[in-house]
Amino acid sequence: MKLHPPRPSFSLQSLLKSGFSPTLTSFETFLRYLHRRHKLTTILHLYSQLDSNKLPINHTIHSIVSRAFLNLNRYEDAANFITAQISKSSLFPNTRTLDSLIRGFTDPDKALSILSDCLRHRNHRHGAFPSPSSFSSLIHRFVARGEMEKAVEVLEMMTTTSEEVNFVSSAVVSGFCKIGKPELALGFFETAVKSEALSPSVVTYTTIVTALCQLGRVDEVKGLVRRLEGEEEEGFEFDCVFYSNWIHGYLRGGALMDALIQDREMVEKGINRDVVSYSILIDWFSRKGRFEKAFGLLGKMMKEGIEPSLITFTALLRGLCKRGKLEEAFRLFDSVLSMGMDVDEFVYVTLIDGVCRKGDLNRAFALLGDMEERGVKPSVLTYNTLINGLCRAGRVSEADEISKGVLGDVVTYSTLLDTFLLIGAYGEAHVLYRAMPEMELTPDAATYSTMIEGCCKTGQIEEALELFDELRKSSRGIILNIITYNSLINGLCQQGCLVEALRLFDSLEKIGLVPSHVSYGVLIDSLCKEGLFLDAEKYLDAMMSKGLVPNILIYNSMIDGYCKLGRTEEAVNVLTRKMMGRVTPDAFTVSSLIKGYSKKGDMEEALRVFAEFKGKKVSADFLGFLYLIKGLCTKGRMEEARSVLREMLVSEPVIELINRVDAELVESESVRGFLVELCEQGRVSQAVKILDEISSTFYLSGKKNLDSYQRLQSFNDVGEKEVEKEGYVNGFQSLHSTVSSLCSNGKLKQANEFVMSVLSCMPK
Repeated sequence: MKLHPPRPSFSLQSLLKSGFSPTLTSFETFLRYLHRRHKLTTILHLYSQLDSNKLPINHTIHSIVSRAFLNLNRYEDAANFITAQISKSSLFPNTRTLDSLIRGFTDPDKALSILSDCLRHRNHRHGAFPSPSSFSSLIHRFVARGEMEKAVEVLEMMTTTSEEVNFVSSAVVSGFCKIGKPELALGFFETAVKSEALSPSVVTYTTIVTALCQLGRVDEVKGLVRRLEGEEEEGFEFDCVFYSNWIHGYLRGGALMDALIQDREMVEKGINRDVVSYSILIDWFSRKGRFEKAFGLLGKMMKEGIEPSLITFTALLRGLCKRGKLEEAFRLFDSVLSMGMDVDEFVYVTLIDGVCRKGDLNRAFALLGDMEERGVKPSVLTYNTLINGLCRAGRVSEADEISKGVLGDVVTYSTLLDTFLLIGAYGEAHVLYRAMPEMELTPDAATYSTMIEGCCKTGQIEEALELFDELRKSSRGIILNIITYNSLINGLCQQGCLVEALRLFDSLEKIGLVPSHVSYGVLIDSLCKEGLFLDAEKYLDAMMSKGLVPNILIYNSMIDGYCKLGRTEEAVNVLTRKMMGRVTPDAFTVSSLIKGYSKKGDMEEALRVFAEFKGKKVSADFLGFLYLIKGLCTKGRMEEARSVLREMLVSEPVIELINRVDAELVESESVRGFLVELCEQGRVSQAVKILDEISSTFYLSGKKNLDSYQRLQSFNDVGEKEVEKEGYVNGFQSLHSTVSSLCSNGKLKQANEFVMSVLSCMPK
């Protein structure tokens, strides 16, 4: 048997002992070769020999070794290596390495420590700087944990230009809005501005508008705009994107008049509409079936030289299909194709859904074939639409055959569920969710959260609780977050299940979740509505003891609740003892107090509150003025009521509200002008009745009185004779013109009789 001689040792130590003297360049060349071959472990082994022989390394070797640690997911070792080299040899990681290290740590505190070490030793000649996206990523993680101070600390570490700081801040705010966490977006923004780490730009404020709109706080944008317009030295110039976000927020809340007012204001300021702003309006009118208006806007934008996008046409197609106007939809579809525009899957899904709802399955399959011919690949969304159509038509076997060939994962179905819920198709969402186990798919946290929120919104509390229980018992280790709990707590409160909501709230700390502003706000508001003020104050105190500062909405819930019951002393105690010095009272606060005193008949105190806050530049809102005027009228103090009415009619918020009545009327005279004329003639009672009508239009248990609102919209083109005959009221334009004409001719009695006949037709 032939024996092989022993292999010589090629370790670095043996080579050095044999007299071999490799240069730093040869080591670098060899390490580059190993890096290209992905021999990561060999790189680290060779480096350990370099280190044990106390041989120096350069920036290139430092970078290769750092990348090897990172690519092997050995982040702790990478951090120790980098910090040791910084202190020993002043070798700093490059931007790419530093980014990978910061993002690699699951613990943001460790990532922050590494970042601090690198920046502490860095000077203007040596050391790279992390990319803005790394700062943004780390800030996101701290904000998600509620550690706003650390998020701002990271922001302050950015010593680059203010534009980059603002860009990162805007990206953080926008990111939280995109994932449905606008409250975190606002929390970060407010903390960053307060600490002077952030100087917001128009881009930043545009993202803040998005967050406010998502939270349903669209009206707060007005105050923001007013404040920024007053800061002339900042040079803020609002653009079409800013206004489009604002308008979209109003439309999402169903406030068309407010949206149109802001659209008109944008145009009057010389800001031209773009394709997005036009598409937002076209989409809303299409959804409401007002196609004449929608196509009118389409024609207008094209006349202005603005090319509609596929989103614009899709909005029109969706509206037409929803209303069953399929022939019009297909004519529009043909026009889009004739323009040479590339259509996407969602266009086809819209049309397929439309024909399926009409039971025209042959046309649905024809569309499926057409989209495949055009190279538009159908996804689970297309097939699901077709499957639903087949099932509705009783063609279950065909639906089953199609479903067997469709592949989808949890993410796909969670996205699909979210889509269904977004368009209000709760039944389809429920069926799809229940079918997931049959597809061997296990719902994840996003799936559960989506379904729970959808059930709460539709009042299906038992179903929401069942889903919640399933989530808690889940075996994939799904982590519940405070947003899921808040959705369920709010749903329980909305359905009158206050005891269950309180129990759920009390269980939060036991499982390590910290209640948020939203958690406390929902409970306090519900407790106040039930008259359980001691419990509400208990939760308010608990909230403050945990370092959470209640916002104005929470305080207003308590003050308004007390005032509704005539318990004005307790309301004032909340204002003076708990609220003052923390947040500033607003118009709603003042109006609640006025309402409370007026209901008790204590008009002296009501006037005192009105005057006191007016001196502090906090005016009453529409209802506050109306309560005060009606209270004074009841006491026979007509001149004082007339004086308050005069103030009311020059109040900016009141003017805005009154303008909503005729925002869409063409060449109409102002309703306010009519009210001013009644006021000057001393006809306060008649003015109050018209104000009551406007009030019932916009306020009825916190919601619009749709019947009254529709009646106000029907005021146009009704003759004077029809008032007595049909029980309708002529438009405010005609009403004002008729009354003005009679008064100018000295026919005051006839004018009065006419006004009274009009008022008698209005809802009480």
